[in-house]
Amino acid sequence: MLETIIRVQRAINSADDSVEAVMQIVVDQACEATGAPGAVVEIAEGDEMVYRAAAGSEGLRLPVSCGSASAAGWR
Repeated sequence: MLETIIRVQRAINSADDSVEAVMQIVVDQACEATGAPGAVVEIAEGDEMVYRAAAGSEGLRLPVSCGSASAAGWR
């Protein structure tokens, strides 16, 4: 686990200075570290949750009631 954390820190340090680049590194590394088929970073914008970075599971569509925002209690 420590090796994974160090790898992610190095990738973030070498990324360009944009928040988007850092979020993309986080989702990519989350998939690699856990073997998950996908990961996302969602940001609350008003009453909506917006995917700002995603890895894997491209094109996946879910009803709002089934999304991760719903599971977290956002409504």
